[in-house]
Amino acid sequence: MSQKAEAALKSIENQINVTSQQVTFAKAYILQHFNEETPRMIQEFLKAMEATMPDEIIIHPNVDTDGMVKNTAKSISWTLACCEAIWQLIHANLLIPATSGSHRPNPPLKWTTILPNGPRSGEFSNWNLEYLFFSVPGRVLRPHSLSSQTYQPLSDPDLFLHTLDIHGLHDEVEKSLREAVHCFRHELYLACLTMLGRASEGAWIELGLKLVDTVPQESQVKAQSVKEKLEDSFVSISKKIMETLKLYEHKDIFAKIYKESGVNLQDLRNAVIWSDSVRESRNSIHYGVEPSMPNTYEKVAALLISAVPHLRLIYRIIQATNSIV
Repeated sequence: MSQKAEAALKSIENQINVTSQQVTFAKAYILQHFNEETPRMIQEFLKAMEATMPDEIIIHPNVDTDGMVKNTAKSISWTLACCEAIWQLIHANLLIPATSGSHRPNPPLKWTTILPNGPRSGEFSNWNLEYLFFSVPGRVLRPHSLSSQTYQPLSDPDLFLHTLDIHGLHDEVEKSLREAVHCFRHELYLACLTMLGRASEGAWIELGLKLVDTVPQESQVKAQSVKEKLEDSFVSISKKIMETLKLYEHKDIFAKIYKESGVNLQDLRNAVIWSDSVRESRNSIHYGVEPSMPNTYEKVAALLISAVPHLRLIYRIIQATNSIV
């Protein structure tokens, strides 16, 4: 192999990058566009991501070799993400291997130093990229108990966050939501509510602090006092939520945020009701305290599902404050 071909292959290897976000996209695609045959499913996924493998890489100064190398690395990265997603869905009991045979993506990649319409002198060969890939079952099935449900966002943290679709979600809020879904999947409902409550608290405190930062200095609102309460670990979360709600009631101060976010005061009050329900259910962690309704599968699932619109709403206001500031 020539030095230029070795350099191109090394460049492909260096540009391969698989992120958790890519795996999440792959999970969502697999469940929404399910196909039993994994080779076909992977190829359809690559087409959807506009990441199909190039037929050939031409190594020549008169063509865009770097672009071909980049596209190849992109295709390999998405392929690996899809394979990883398949295994994660299997371990989450959302897919079941349906054959003892396996599929190992190993697309033969041609390379050449010969231009298509140029002189026929030069080099050409194939790269064996098998070492970059790992095997997945050749065929998978959806569990019969889930066959009527194509998407299960409450069964996997990645799928839940994909459904939530909030950009700029605070790291601690995201971590809490992931743990909440993990607990729910294992029927640990009280633990799930505890982490969901933590996510709710984090979102409200973040919102309150963002609003405080946008209060004009000449305003009569005592922003510093509100900030101290929000940051005081001895102040109850119910008090912090009410302080944030009272702050948002000053429509004259936050007129631009109201317009930018599209969130009115009643919408935010509805989010308070949801947060109160989560907190009341979670408070049964205290000895001798019972929730008004038992923390059953149906109740906890409803609170988790309700988190999606209410957290989106809170973060719409946060994003509006960020854009205005």
